[in-house]
Parts: sequence; C-alpha cells; structure tokens
Amino acid sequence: MTMNIIKKQAYFYGFGVIFIIGFLLGCDNEPITDLQKTENKVTNETEVQSIKRFEIDIKKGAELFKAKACNTCHGNDAKQPIAPRYPKLAGQDETYLVNQMMAIRDKKRMNNLSGTMRPFTMGLTDKNLADLAAWISSQPE
Repeated sequence: MTMNIIKKQAYFYGFGVIFIIGFLLGCDNEPITDLQKTENKVTNETEVQSIKRFEIDIKKGAELFKAKACNTCHGNDAKQPIAPRYPKLAGQDETYLVNQMMAIRDKKRMNNLSGTMRPFTMGLTDKNLADLAAWISSQPE
C-alpha cells in the first residue's frame, strides 16, 4: 500500500519536473504575431495527404487530450487556455493541428512556446496526433 503512494508521488513529481523544464525552455517574452500564426501552415501536399492514411478515432483523441495533460494549459474544452499566450485550439483545422504537433514533436518548430509542448508530444505516434487533432477540431469554437 505504501509503495503505491510512493509510485503516485513519483509520477506527479516527474510530471511536474517535465512541465517546468518544458515551460522554461519554451518561454520568451515576445508576443505571438499574426505572421508567426501563419508561417507554420502546411504547404507540402505530400505531408497533408499522409495524415489521411489513418482511421481516425475521435474518442481516443479525447482520451489522449486528458492523458497527455493538454487540458492543463488549453482547458478541458480546448478553448479556454490558462494564459492569453496559449492558443484556443477548439475548432481549428485538423490538418493544421496535426502538422503543428508533428513539427513540435520532431523539433521542426522552435518558435514561441514550442519547447513547453515538446515533452507532451514526445512518445506520441502520427496516429495519436491525428486522433488528438480530430477531437480538438471537432470541438465547437
């Protein structure tokens, strides 16, 4: 019984350390500009089409949103972030979302708070990201 408590405390401590490190790596004081919001849009047609190879599981996406603690910063409904700098994700384009998460995970996107998100995207497969993006984009704005 005591071992279970120790394991839970270690898990939450580990999560906190990862969050703080990610936050510190991703922090800067520059505001997000409209150009930065659009500069990472997908232009590679092959990349866009590759996402469609998955059978999307929106329920799994909802589970991942909570399991990967996305709701901690972006809100339970993906539209009420805890800070003004964090984007409202609900209702955004599915392809855009999945490609942004892939770019963050793969260290291709390095601007703004990408460092904060990287620990949360590590370990997620392309399929996981597609499911997650499908759920987020299905949420009303």
